Amino acid sequence: MATTTFGIEVSTGGRSRSYTRNTVVELSHVQTCPIIRINPHEIHINDLDFVDEVYTNTARKRDKYKWTTRAGYPNLGSVLLARPHDTHRMRRTALNPYFSKASVNKLETINREKVSTLLERFEKHRALGNPIALSIILRALTSDIINEYAFGSSGNNLDRDDYNASFYESIAAFFEVAPAAMHCGWLGPVLDALPSSLMVKLSPAIGTLYQMRKVWETQIEKIRIAVDMDDNESTIFHGVLNSDLPDFEKTTGRLRQEAELIVMAGVDTTASTLSAIIYHLLADPKILGKLRAELLTAIPDPTSPPRYPTIEALPYLTAVIQEGLRLHPAGTLRMTRVAPLEDLIYIDRFNGKKWRIPAGTPISMTAKLLHQIKGIWGEDANDYRPERWLGEEGKGLGRYLMTFGKGTRSCLGYTYSSTSSLTDVKRVLADIPGLRSINLAYQELYLVLSGIFRVYDVASMTPSSSQADSQAIEITPKDRDGASELQGRYLALFDTVRRRDVDLVHDMMIPAAVKGSQGVRVMVL
Repeated sequence: MATTTFGIEVSTGGRSRSYTRNTVVELSHVQTCPIIRINPHEIHINDLDFVDEVYTNTARKRDKYKWTTRAGYPNLGSVLLARPHDTHRMRRTALNPYFSKASVNKLETINREKVSTLLERFEKHRALGNPIALSIILRALTSDIINEYAFGSSGNNLDRDDYNASFYESIAAFFEVAPAAMHCGWLGPVLDALPSSLMVKLSPAIGTLYQMRKVWETQIEKIRIAVDMDDNESTIFHGVLNSDLPDFEKTTGRLRQEAELIVMAGVDTTASTLSAIIYHLLADPKILGKLRAELLTAIPDPTSPPRYPTIEALPYLTAVIQEGLRLHPAGTLRMTRVAPLEDLIYIDRFNGKKWRIPAGTPISMTAKLLHQIKGIWGEDANDYRPERWLGEEGKGLGRYLMTFGKGTRSCLGYTYSSTSSLTDVKRVLADIPGLRSINLAYQELYLVLSGIFRVYDVASMTPSSSQADSQAIEITPKDRDGASELQGRYLALFDTVRRRDVDLVHDMMIPAAVKGSQGVRVMVL
């Protein structure tokens, strides 16, 4: 079984129908037990009660597995891909202050301005009468935010006619190659050595990413000069260059690698989750109705919203977000750790059998599989149901949310314990696919969703009878009384199917839908 699973993983290179490698692992757990060997080197455990042993606090060292780090082949000098425990801690310490809740809260005004720009673009699409590709416009939003915080300049992607779509395509192309790079140790270094002029010809999409490296290096050098002149700017890279890191950790080459991972993760993770949540809200008017009732009460005047702490405290909005993070984790790669100094003991809760895992053995868990354990999440684990996070049913569920990993290599500013509440879990940061402050990610989720759905309701749609058998849908808006004209502002899904455009179909380290899918699209009415 271990050899077969490994063979499937190598042969598919990530583009596996119905995330084959995860499906094989899941079936293996069902047919055997919660602990299995999934390839000749690695143990996989599907047991949420063992999380604290694999993803530990700073007192117990955990290295990254070399197989995992190969996936980020151009950026092995980043904090995310640092294999040794101590190297990771050194780099992370320099970044910690800039991802604290206090630091991120200072960004609220900037982030609200970006949400306002997003809503303005929605209105422009309404005037033009064309659908919005959420995967593009939301990446423009998150790109502007993370670039502003990292370098002090957003790039204003939301203001561009094309939203800088070619850059997001280059990120997707990178993740297409990443699974192959994990299995072929020579592939990453070879690709990294190619000049951008050649890569543009071999792969225009990845070539765009290579060209961006020069941009990031230039930005870092400008910040370095500003730091030398005692500039008071407070961006991520001002902080790193002012930190106590040794000089060899502050070279432009290494910091460019840090920048690439920060930007790629900052662009992709939150945008992916937002797209999925918006789909579910528009697909189920009852859920959206409950959310809008809460937002209308909490935000009487959408032009003068309350401060972020008030929005963050809304219980149903919180449940909507948590359920989106559970059902659609932004990272699909197995979270693999190595305990270099200690054997671990796993006890099978079903039969009491004890397993000793020798020191140095790669051990992994997968968020997607952990979030589908029916004994924890219920028989409807595959359904989007925010109510599971509320009341008695929701008590204690927060400690099981593994969307962004846990332990010493989880998000900056996060401290986890086995008794963590739902509020505590908001301190988690993305472990896979990249570096992402949970505080920044959550602020984006809360501000974007509250901003959109305080303004827009869902419109009822009817498919054209002439197109009943096709994928295309002709939009015919109806208000709640069946009238042909709508009063107010409405959103409607456009040619979007969950199994094709929303759910995980391909495991590319990040969730990918059916090849050729245009993702979640909406009409503004």
